[in-house]
Amino acid sequence: MALTDGADADDAGRGAALVDGRTGSTRAATPAPPAAQGAAPPQASEGPGGPGRHRIYITVFAALAALTVMELSVNRLVHLKSLQVELLVPMMLAKAALVVLYYMHLRYESRVLRWAVLVPLAMAVFFAIVVTRGGG
Repeated sequence: MALTDGADADDAGRGAALVDGRTGSTRAATPAPPAAQGAAPPQASEGPGGPGRHRIYITVFAALAALTVMELSVNRLVHLKSLQVELLVPMMLAKAALVVLYYMHLRYESRVLRWAVLVPLAMAVFFAIVVTRGGG
């Protein structure tokens, strides 16, 4: 079989169309498995679909449950509203960060994308504390 339209062997591995030189019929090239392309097989802890993912999700779920219990305790035990806000907002943001990082798989994205989401969360904590202390 011959490749057409300037395609090379790398294109064939990425799904380029192959044209049979005798009949002119076209078929999609099947991509080679990762090991055949020279890529290392994925590690157990790599990516959201690794074998240890259930343990990670259960750990994150337990942390979210613990933070929820702490939030409910703060609501019952602390009667000063400004102190409640100062205690609850960081806990709420920690829960949001856990959900975004693990359940929405942001942990496995590029560092720039992670910072683009986490920096505004940290800024929200700062502004919540400033507002509750009357510094604005």
